[in-house]
Amino acid sequence: MSKNIFEIISGVAFLIVAFIFVLLFFNIPGNFSIFGFGVVNIVNEDINYKEAVILEEKPVERVVIGQPVKWIKKVAVNSTEVNIRLPEEAKEIRIKEIKQGDGNEVTKDRINVINSNLDNFITAFVVLDESVINNIELVVERVDAEEIEVEYILPGPSFTEEEIDIGKRIVISSDIHYENVLAFMDLPEVSSFKLYHVNESRRILVENITKYDENNNGLIDYIEWIIPSLSNQTYEAEITVIDVQSYPTVGGEWLVRFNTTGIANLTISASNGTTYGDETPNDLKFLNLTCGNQLANYTFNGTHVFSQDYYCNDTAYHTVQVLTFGKHTQQFIFGDDTDYANNVASPTCGGAIGVEVNISCANASWYGEIVNGDLGAYATLGIGNFNNDSFKDILFGAHTSDKYGSQTGKIYLIYGGASYAFNTNVSNANVSWYGETTSDNFGSSAAFGDINGDGSLDIIVAGPSNDEYGNNVGKIYLIYGGAAYSGEINISNANVSWYGENTGNQLGSAVGALAVGDVNNEGKDDIVVAAPPQNIPTTAAGEVYLIYGGAGYSGEINISNNSNASWYGEGVSDQLGGSLAVGDVNNDSFDDLVIASSTHDEFGSNSGKIYLIYGGAGYGINTNISTANASWHGEATGDNLGGAQRGVSIFDFNNDSFKDVIAGAINNDEYGSASGKVYLIYGGASYIFNTNVSNVNVSWYGENNSDNLGAGLYGSIDLNNDSFRDFLVAAGGNDEYGNNVGKIYLIYGGAAYSGEINISNANVSWYGESPSDQLGVYSIGSVSSFNNDSFDDLLIGAYQADEFGTLTGKVYLIYGNGSEPPPSTQSPQPTGGGGSDRSPPDKPKKSEEQDKQEPIEEETPQEISIAPPKVESIEKPPIGIDISEDINFITSIEITDDGLRVVIGDGTNIIIGFDEVFEEGRIKKKPRINIEFNLGEECKACLYTEEPFVVWPGLLIFGWIVTILFLLLLYKEKKKVIHYRKVKKKRFRKVFKAFLSR
Repeated sequence: MSKNIFEIISGVAFLIVAFIFVLLFFNIPGNFSIFGFGVVNIVNEDINYKEAVILEEKPVERVVIGQPVKWIKKVAVNSTEVNIRLPEEAKEIRIKEIKQGDGNEVTKDRINVINSNLDNFITAFVVLDESVINNIELVVERVDAEEIEVEYILPGPSFTEEEIDIGKRIVISSDIHYENVLAFMDLPEVSSFKLYHVNESRRILVENITKYDENNNGLIDYIEWIIPSLSNQTYEAEITVIDVQSYPTVGGEWLVRFNTTGIANLTISASNGTTYGDETPNDLKFLNLTCGNQLANYTFNGTHVFSQDYYCNDTAYHTVQVLTFGKHTQQFIFGDDTDYANNVASPTCGGAIGVEVNISCANASWYGEIVNGDLGAYATLGIGNFNNDSFKDILFGAHTSDKYGSQTGKIYLIYGGASYAFNTNVSNANVSWYGETTSDNFGSSAAFGDINGDGSLDIIVAGPSNDEYGNNVGKIYLIYGGAAYSGEINISNANVSWYGENTGNQLGSAVGALAVGDVNNEGKDDIVVAAPPQNIPTTAAGEVYLIYGGAGYSGEINISNNSNASWYGEGVSDQLGGSLAVGDVNNDSFDDLVIASSTHDEFGSNSGKIYLIYGGAGYGINTNISTANASWHGEATGDNLGGAQRGVSIFDFNNDSFKDVIAGAINNDEYGSASGKVYLIYGGASYIFNTNVSNVNVSWYGENNSDNLGAGLYGSIDLNNDSFRDFLVAAGGNDEYGNNVGKIYLIYGGAAYSGEINISNANVSWYGESPSDQLGVYSIGSVSSFNNDSFDDLLIGAYQADEFGTLTGKVYLIYGNGSEPPPSTQSPQPTGGGGSDRSPPDKPKKSEEQDKQEPIEEETPQEISIAPPKVESIEKPPIGIDISEDINFITSIEITDDGLRVVIGDGTNIIIGFDEVFEEGRIKKKPRINIEFNLGEECKACLYTEEPFVVWPGLLIFGWIVTILFLLLLYKEKKKVIHYRKVKKKRFRKVFKAFLSR
């Protein structure tokens, strides 16, 4: 009987608690039925909290670690009382009514706040003795609007930094799931480093980072990167301890600069076939390891350097002597970080034939006058004896020089016979001329010869952007030799000048668009000049003009009325004359013309074409170049035959009294994408029009992809004094010693060459000092015995050299000695990695204005897109009651992160809780029951439903659980009082939930 009474009481308790739970938590409709009996929900409208429809909820500004984030939430108005839910961390809340686009702030007296733990905020309806609510719930009353807009501030992602043995660690966390978060980190000044994302013990290299040099000292001290999706993440910055690539010479020192942070063991050893020792055949001899200028604490055992608990708060230097030629590798291990340093060592300057030499071995060099952008060495040539003092002289241009106005341009003349040093500022030149006006680009091309027949060499220089006779008409100037020039001279004082025919002609615009030679065999040098953009007779066909030498010129002359002959391109955009050369190819005592049209399309788009016109007289004006005596076209589409601005040259390579022609096709792909190719056409043969250049006698192709072999060409130099003329060819894109360092190859004349040859077989080569120098592009020349020793000397330009300022440019002089360049007194400096990508903006953590800054470039963080807020679970010990001793049926009851967990005696688990899901622009809670039945030792079945009371066994179990829990908690908490005021019926659910959550 007592058992029956107990069951009846329990059943009644179950029904009461279950019925309340259903009504309060699951929004049962106002009228429903159970087992066919109708039930009316008389309290649903009063006690259910229902938030208004959310129209929009998102951050309104970029998310940066360590900074608060402003959010905006818009809800639709469907009654005069609007319910709004905000995260409990929300601060600085402002509410506006939006009606017909206008917004008015809602006053405090119309806002009720429920269960807020904000200090000094609007009076709450219920005050609990501790925080148990995850949201702020607002009720806006007396609403007369279409929308309610709420602005509020949420905490941004937090971060902590710490020093670790191998560098630095930053931990970034947030309870809100933000996306595309801007993170940053200060670094000790380093040349390079690596950033890793640490994820479950795995370390993932972060590729897209932005590096800054805040004090412009060439070292990185601050970085930024974007975290695509943030929860709680850890990043580690390891200091890369390597200056990755260096280029020492044999016998010289190889210095590797590195930085470390923290304390760890350091081991440095030879690697990948490289060996340490004191003599050959070992490759490297260890010299010392220093921290700053102080010797470090280390041991060297003949195979590696070791430093126990190495610590250095300064830049460290590891120095070895290089004993062998070629590539060497050293391994650096600091703590768990391993990295490598490489070099490619060249022989000492003036080493054996067949070697590669750093251009820093040159005997002398000059760099641009203005720190930024001179592009000195754009047009470089030896001009012979200009001032009649028995010494040959040097001329080179800086067509973007700004000294006398933006891009006015300038040329410099350096007299031979003196002793010149390495790294001389070209402002020390003996004489210079500058452009007439701004943007003339004076010095873009230059040539020399005896134009007036007085026995002195004259200079011809172009200012292709001169506007005196029309926009970009262009102008060329003639300066007579033999006079005593000094100082800086405005080129308007030139003896004679010619200007272009039409607007946009840009007379002399290409580096190779000026040449001289005696075409009519009258004993005076003639001028050949091109205007590649000339639009007559068709768009950008280009035109080439011939002006016979003589003494009767003066003043400023229109070239269209006073040239002795001219030729125009065959087709649209041929740009005839981008490169020119003059010489006697058929040995008839008349100099012939070779004219390039690198964008000619007849045999494939941009295949290119070069034309040969035999010297003589009787040429017409405005003649179609198709009347030339012979022509050669590129092998394939896109070859750009003759395409470099010094893409053709004429000289006697095989010493047979016939001048030979070399032409470059910088984008030829036969042996690799844009590896380039150079063709040699022997003089004296019978040529025809439209010959495929693949039929020439011999050709050389580039070493690697994108070398652009043929980017500069120069013949007519006898560097080894064997009476055979040699030639030089540039590969400005060669990367062997660094990105676009560039390389110059010397091919000795006289040998029996045939077929297609890899340019790596050249007799000697020189490579640039630094990345992006593009050694030899546009600027290769020679001078016959500049130092008056009867040997030809070599001039090489690096127009993009940055050593003394951005794009200042540099020109190198190498003395000939009958075999190869002699040793230099200069010690090449090792090149280091590192440096910065750009100057930084203000750091996000230092300035609120950083959000308004413009992006700097490719790695700049993109506009931020944020996901809706997500409540993250936080691990915490379960709150539970072990009642197995009192109740045999239920082993334990716990409130965990999963919800209410009940363990039955046979091992069955029942879990009642909610899943948070994001639907319709907001977070919703969906009820859930999990029942894990114990069906055996390792077998359990899980019953899951989003509608818990569809499964009536689950409802019965749930009723028992809630009843027992309610009674137990009531007994334990009987001395605690829930204080409340103004509790309305429709708020009762909140009170119950707060109590139950305990």
